[in-house]
This record gives sequence, structure tokens and C-alpha cells, in this order.
Amino acid sequence: MEAMSSSDTTVTVTFSADEYATVAEQAAQCGVPLDTYVREAAAERAEDGKSKDALRQEIAARRGQSVEEFLTPGFLIDTDDIVDAELDRRLHNARSTEKSDR
Repeated sequence: MEAMSSSDTTVTVTFSADEYATVAEQAAQCGVPLDTYVREAAAERAEDGKSKDALRQEIAARRGQSVEEFLTPGFLIDTDDIVDAELDRRLHNARSTEKSDR
């Protein structure tokens, strides 16, 4: 993957009318401009994805498996729940720590 500069990068997205209304409503409820809301939501989703990937690697390693073995068909549904639960626990702990630091 090619490295990208983090400054002055423009990404254009197309929303359906319903998607736009939903996203705009959420941005307004959060009190942030639409572009800020979309940028922050995308960054948060990407970070969550990276965390999930790391957890999958960690769980697979603990089981003595490769990630590919860990994600074999029929096994993904059960293990994805484990990964989600562990990720939720870690994210909750991290957010709790963040709030107590304020």
C-alpha cells in the first residue's frame, strides 16, 4: 500500500438521499459539521478494523493457528463473536480510562 500524506487530501463520496439525511442528522445531533462527522466516523471505523485484525491475529496465535485457519468457513461466525466481545471489552476499558483522565 502506498503511503498517503495526511494533509490536504480530499475524498469525494456519494450518498443516496436517505444516507445523506441520516448522516446529516447524526452530525447535527453531535454538533459538528458534516465533513468532520464523516471524517471522524471513517477514521474510527478504520481504527476499529485495525483493532479487530490485531485481535484475530492474537487469538489465532494463542490457538496455534494462522489467521487463515482461524477464519475457516463455518468457524468464522463463532470466532467473530469472540473477537467482537473482546474488542468491545477493550474499547470500553480504553474509553473509560479516557473519561477518567479528563
